[in-house]
Amino acid sequence: MIIHTSDFLVAFRALMDSGETATARMEGDVGMARLDAVLKATKRMDLSMNAAAKAAAEMSPELSEAYNAVMFFDCQAFCRAALFNNDLQDIFDLRVHHFTETLTELCAAVGRCTKNYGSQTEESWKYCIKEDASLEEVLSVAAKTIDTIDGKETLRLSEELTEALDAAKTFIDKSFFQHTGLMELIGRAKVVQDTARALRCEGLLSFALQVTSNKQRKLAIVRSQLGDVSGKAVKESLILPQLLEAARAEVK
Repeated sequence: MIIHTSDFLVAFRALMDSGETATARMEGDVGMARLDAVLKATKRMDLSMNAAAKAAAEMSPELSEAYNAVMFFDCQAFCRAALFNNDLQDIFDLRVHHFTETLTELCAAVGRCTKNYGSQTEESWKYCIKEDASLEEVLSVAAKTIDTIDGKETLRLSEELTEALDAAKTFIDKSFFQHTGLMELIGRAKVVQDTARALRCEGLLSFALQVTSNKQRKLAIVRSQLGDVSGKAVKESLILPQLLEAARAEVK
């Protein structure tokens, strides 16, 4: 525990010395290397404190009397105070704010780009499609809705959202602190990400199924999208069954 506390203090001091304010420290921490070192150290220190507390609780009264002082050196109180100091909390809060702002903006951008056709409301492009609708009926609705979406921009925004989600999840996994609000936002952003991928897949399948002049191109698009579905890159449950059935019939 003492070694891990020492590691934490070294990492923490390096982060504090990099700027006068939390904002300055974040701006000067290229690649978040200093913050990453602090996050790792806080995890190790917390694990050490919990292990020491568990060992002390399981000691016999005789051993506790003999070794308790050696194990702790009052480190528990010191470590807790170090972990929950205001300067460190300010930096974490600033980072959480950054991820919250980025994810919120990207989710809104995806919604605008896809015209909310993937929502579970009346805006959904599938809202008026019956379960027994024919492929022709489905393609007719698609032509007025998802076929008008900018596929390249949807892909670009989806990739940006994926990068932001990965960074936010890595931060949460490494952090000692609990960030319930950010974790909930990550969950909502993941839904947006899955929906955007599904909409792009449906749009490409709709386009391919209407191609009549270039059979090779048609099959290439269909195989590519079915590969994404089978590879779990796109959730099959989010794809309209009629499109999937017709696409699979093309490659039989």
